Amino acid sequence: MDRPINVLHLLGTAQPEGSGIATIVSALARGIDLRRFKLHAWFLESDGPLISELSEAGVDACWVDWKNGSFDPMGAFRFWHRIQSERFDIVHQHWGARSIRRLVRSGSAAKIIVHHHGQIKKQRQGEREPVAVRGADAIITVSESIAHQLLAKRVFVVYSAVSPSEHPLRTTPRPENTVVIGTACRLVEAKGVRDLIRAFAALHEEHPTIRLQIAGSGPERGPLLKEAGSRGMEQFVRFLGWRNDLRDLLNTWDIFVLPSYDEGLPIAILEAMAEGLPVISTNVGGIPEVVEHEGTGYLVEPGNSIELCAALRKLIQSPSLRSHLGQAGRTRVEARFSIKKMVADVSEIYERVAERR
Repeated sequence: MDRPINVLHLLGTAQPEGSGIATIVSALARGIDLRRFKLHAWFLESDGPLISELSEAGVDACWVDWKNGSFDPMGAFRFWHRIQSERFDIVHQHWGARSIRRLVRSGSAAKIIVHHHGQIKKQRQGEREPVAVRGADAIITVSESIAHQLLAKRVFVVYSAVSPSEHPLRTTPRPENTVVIGTACRLVEAKGVRDLIRAFAALHEEHPTIRLQIAGSGPERGPLLKEAGSRGMEQFVRFLGWRNDLRDLLNTWDIFVLPSYDEGLPIAILEAMAEGLPVISTNVGGIPEVVEHEGTGYLVEPGNSIELCAALRKLIQSPSLRSHLGQAGRTRVEARFSIKKMVADVSEIYERVAERR
C-alpha cells in the first residue's frame, strides 16, 4: 500500500466518562508510525471535550450524531452516508452493536476490527460465536479471560497500557497515621463500591484515622451516599465526582481499591499501579492478569466483605508493605503493560488485517 493505512476508531461518548477508551486511542496516535497509519475517530453517542483531546494527539476526530441505534434511522443514515464518502481501510470498533458493522459493510470496503474492553455476554446454546463479535474480520480483547470466551481463530489479546510518571510523589501533608483509601470508577452496582464502604465502616472504629475517597459519577451516587450516612461515615467518606486529574489524585492516596463484580481490564488499576500504589481488587475478568495476589496487592472474591476487610487491614497497618507492593506493581506495569508494546501489537494487527484486503 503506497499510502498510510486509514484507520477509523468508533467510540461512544466524547464526555469525560468516555476517557478510558479515548486514552487508549490517544496513546496509539502518539506512538504509532504516522508514515504507515493515519488515525481517525468518530464519536457516535455525544459531543464533548474528548474530541479536542484526540485532535491534540493527532487524531482526525469528530462527532457523528447516531446515539439511539435502530431507534434513530436518521442517525444511521448520517453514519452510512459519511462512511460511504470516506476511504477507510480499517474500522476499529470500540463501541456499538452489530448494526454498526452491517452499515460499515454496506457502505465501505473497510475491514472491521471489534475491540472488547469488557466481558462478552454468553451466547445461546448452539451458537457458533457471540453476537457481539459477528461480522468482524479480527477481534481484539484486553485480557486472556475475555479471549477464552471466544472460539474464533482471529482473536488477539492486546493489554491496555499506561505511561507511569517519571517520579511518583507522596507529598500531600496529612495528620500522622492517616491512611487514605481511594477508588476511581463509574458509580454503578457492578463496581462493588457499596462493599468498599461497608468494609471501610467496619474498620473505622479499629483505625479511626483512615479516610475513603471515591472519584467517579453514575446512577449509584445517591444510594452510596445513603450507605455511608447510614453507617455514620459521612465525615470520613468523600465523594469527589468525576475527576480528569486521576494521576494527581492517585498521588494523594495510600491504597487503591476496586472491588468489581465484572471487569475486562480496568485502566484505573493500571494507573494506580503505575503510580506505585498497592491494589486491592477482585478475582474476576482480566484483573488477575494484572494484579499479583500478595505480589502487587491482594485479590478477594467479589462481594466478600470479610476478605476485603482483611486485605485492607494488612495494608493499613503496614506502611512498609504498602511501599513494597506498590513498587512491585509499578515495575510490573513498566515491564508488561507499556504503551510501546501496546502500539507495536496493534500496529502489527493493522498490518495483518490490511494485507487481507
